[in-house]
Amino acid sequence: MPFCGPAPRLLIKCRLVHNLLLECFLKGDPHKIAIKEDISCSKMTYGEMYAAIREANAAMQLAGVSKGDIVLICLPDCPELLVHAVAVWQLGGTVTVINPYFSADEIEKRRNLVSAKWMITRSNWKSSCRSDYHEGDMQAVLTEVSTKTRFSLQAKMVEAAKVDVALVVTERKPDTSELVATPFTHYNVSAAIQMMGDTLVFQRRPPGQLFLVCFPLWSASGLLLSLHGLCSQYQLVVRDRLDISSLRGLLQKYKITMLTAPVETLTFLNESEISEDLLDSITVICTASNHQKVNTENSLLQKVDSAIVVYALPECLSWPFVSLEIPASKEMIPVLVAPNFECKILDPRGVECRMDVTGNVYVRGPACASTYLSGEPIADEYGWIKTGISAEYSEKDMCLFFALPSEQGNDAHAKSL
Repeated sequence: MPFCGPAPRLLIKCRLVHNLLLECFLKGDPHKIAIKEDISCSKMTYGEMYAAIREANAAMQLAGVSKGDIVLICLPDCPELLVHAVAVWQLGGTVTVINPYFSADEIEKRRNLVSAKWMITRSNWKSSCRSDYHEGDMQAVLTEVSTKTRFSLQAKMVEAAKVDVALVVTERKPDTSELVATPFTHYNVSAAIQMMGDTLVFQRRPPGQLFLVCFPLWSASGLLLSLHGLCSQYQLVVRDRLDISSLRGLLQKYKITMLTAPVETLTFLNESEISEDLLDSITVICTASNHQKVNTENSLLQKVDSAIVVYALPECLSWPFVSLEIPASKEMIPVLVAPNFECKILDPRGVECRMDVTGNVYVRGPACASTYLSGEPIADEYGWIKTGISAEYSEKDMCLFFALPSEQGNDAHAKSL
């Protein structure tokens, strides 16, 4: 007998969106599912995306999903997965994404691993859940999606692999199975979506472009970039991990023009890969700890028409992304700290930025996280949170600059934003 759960069944109807190609090659997963069919999807605007997220959010709230709950998502690699994961974030829950083709025993093993209370799955897949749960152990949220999962890329049949179990917004510790989740709130997610979307605005690329995202869908960057890529009507290629041969092969095979990847990926490229018929737009994502790698690849980024660097700031959960555009013919890299000047990001509740005499950048505001998950404060007595990024301020250009390594010893301008 299939497991139905003690809670009322809830059908969440979601919209299918733009054509999606997933090439998630999983480390250590020999069981890749190949899908070689087409799908006809309607396009989704930003308004429709937010409406779909609000709809899923309200439906899960009505069912009783609350802050801190762990939600198991058992869906194919499809837009519904993206919408539901963001909706769970907004409720303050933790998302776990698992392979929808797992057996009942495998699903049970993953459920025990993360102690999930809720499950979002396709209604006709509920029979894959085990029936020997004790009442109250787990509740089921059933979502009705397309019975067929197919992907296409310019009428060419391609292979797609399924994502493995992982927590969304996680830090995956090397050589261990330990997963650490970062909770999000409604405003946190909205701010992150806005900022990631604005990085694509910088690209100024027409619809239909091939957009390679070198992040897995279970990561914050992969999830949000995928949503915006779909809403920008790009054809999306999501790749979990890359080596130099597979990256070059993918770029050449599909003539991909847009790339978003960790800063380390740039070491796989050389200037010959950036030509008229290949990459002309690159976005790299890095953190305060590895941002200096951007300096070593600056000449490469200057070769493309559009280059953006996004800095992920875990210290400021509600505004986790800081974007900047790299100009050609400049010795220093400009940094646009949120609220972003060019994108005109508006925060009605106020996010302030300042820089001290040593060049350290700080942020504060009602939307900023002021403590660690353990309750230990990370803000000073005035509410300022150190981002870990140092910079110099240019009054002429109205932005911050990272100095090149040779210039790090110079005195920073003691100016605030």
